[in-house]
Amino acid sequence: MADARQLLAAYQTYAGTSPSATVRYPLLPLNGFSEAGINAEGEIGIDPEQGRATGRVRGIPSGERWVAWAIVNSNSSAWGTLPDSSDRITRLGVFAGTGAVHTFDESVPSLRGQRIDRVAVTRTERTPDLGFVLTGSPALLDRLPRGGSGFSQSDAEQTVARGRALFRSETFGGNGRTCDSCHGETSNFTIAPGDLAGLFF
Repeated sequence: MADARQLLAAYQTYAGTSPSATVRYPLLPLNGFSEAGINAEGEIGIDPEQGRATGRVRGIPSGERWVAWAIVNSNSSAWGTLPDSSDRITRLGVFAGTGAVHTFDESVPSLRGQRIDRVAVTRTERTPDLGFVLTGSPALLDRLPRGGSGFSQSDAEQTVARGRALFRSETFGGNGRTCDSCHGETSNFTIAPGDLAGLFF
């Protein structure tokens, strides 16, 4: 995990670049959650000002129809970062193509003014709360405002340091686990499928 100074420097570099109206969401399988057997990757771009979505995926089979979705997380009791039935889920478009690359480009007026938390690609008969093959969320810095953050440098460093300490040390309901117990900063915050049994059973 970057320390406070590194994170602040990365944010200042990001904030100094020209903003783009389109938010880009990389698409990849999510180990342990995506439907098995699909080795594909791609990207969805969403322009919330124009209500437009585009997508490009390489590696999905041509014999099936594949649908792209946008997900806005709810704050219900089932709240989580992955799609569930309480989330607001919007169909973006159907990928078209006969070769290795499939694309779509659609006007989706209901996206205007929305802040999309996650995107997903499914087989045509599914919605992402029932299963997906690819998913993605915006990069950390794309979730932050570009204007002044309201923090001085020292305030930002202290806030990031407190967040890191919480991630590494605060336990859940007294069960002894921390965020870092499963999402180790030394493994890019991911959980390898082979580690799941040891973590939960």
